Amino acid sequence: MRQSENRVQLDALYQDRLQRKQVETKRYLKLLFNDHFLLFLTFAFGALVLAFRQLSGQSLAIYGTGVTLWQVLPTLWVIVALFFGHFQSQLEKADRLFLLAAEGFLLQDYLKRAKRRSFLTVVMIEVIFFVLGLPLFVRAGLHGPWTLVFLLLLMVLVKVWHVQREFQTLFPASSAGVHQINWPVAVAQSEKMAARRYAFFSLFAEVPKQGMAVKRRAYLDRFLAHFSFSKAPARQLALRQLIRNESGLTLVLRQFGLTVFLLFILRKQPLYIAVILVIAFTYLAVRQLWPIFQRNRHQLWNKLLFPRGQYQMRAFSQAIFTLLCPLVILIGLLACCLFTLVDGLVLMFAGFITLLVLHFQIILKSDKLKGDK
Repeated sequence: MRQSENRVQLDALYQDRLQRKQVETKRYLKLLFNDHFLLFLTFAFGALVLAFRQLSGQSLAIYGTGVTLWQVLPTLWVIVALFFGHFQSQLEKADRLFLLAAEGFLLQDYLKRAKRRSFLTVVMIEVIFFVLGLPLFVRAGLHGPWTLVFLLLLMVLVKVWHVQREFQTLFPASSAGVHQINWPVAVAQSEKMAARRYAFFSLFAEVPKQGMAVKRRAYLDRFLAHFSFSKAPARQLALRQLIRNESGLTLVLRQFGLTVFLLFILRKQPLYIAVILVIAFTYLAVRQLWPIFQRNRHQLWNKLLFPRGQYQMRAFSQAIFTLLCPLVILIGLLACCLFTLVDGLVLMFAGFITLLVLHFQIILKSDKLKGDK
């Protein structure tokens, strides 16, 4: 009876940890796939579809060799797919002490469930990568259905074999064929998998279990030395915060690079599509930078001589405008090369109008804080 009760407790332990992980993952993914990011993904997906339709009729030979880009891309896609998915034991450091006496039950029940779950997860991952890469596989010449099925089975079998090797490393078998738990390696591997999840979540959300890496970026000192605090000190402070913040300038530059890439793809499409793309980039950049003000307002601003909330909001909005103006001008100059001179000026005008509208919107909001001290 006691063995049966212990088995039920171990079953509940694995299910509880798995459910807690799923709930936590869903909560962070809701923060990632917000309305603005879904809007950006919609534009990116449409641009990729247009690019694929434009380039699908071309051979895209690499430097005149017999190898084409359509052969390289599917190969790289399969290699990337094989890097995803590992054995997920959900073990914790305290298990080595509290579950040491129940090692037999762990091997017979808990770890078998973890193994089945890991196999199911890697199979789903490989199927998703296969479906997403199906247009590339077909363009590379894999037209036959049995050829595609063989490729899918090969991807799944390779990944299942990899997970099985991980399981044998974490839980090696003795000479008698009985598996044992290599506690130091197993716990370290479980913590490494959890750290990877939290590191990914920390890219777009504040994760309590993930330490934030602070980078001073000393190479910016010479550039920031030209921004004096003698004029508009609040704006200069906000500009420094935006440039040095990890989720500020870096995130905007990534969006800027993707916008330029999409403009290159859309250079033969109607101009209004590029205008919508530039407006979307400007809008998303402002919305991504504004949370930096919300996070720093109670930590830094109140300790300085800027007590009024209206003054703080206006200064930060001016800093965002100052930071994004050069990027909008650069987009316009690049558009003059990709499109025509008039089209480039139109895109630059659209970006500036969007910046001004958002800037005055923030000013109108700040007018409601005149009494904020």
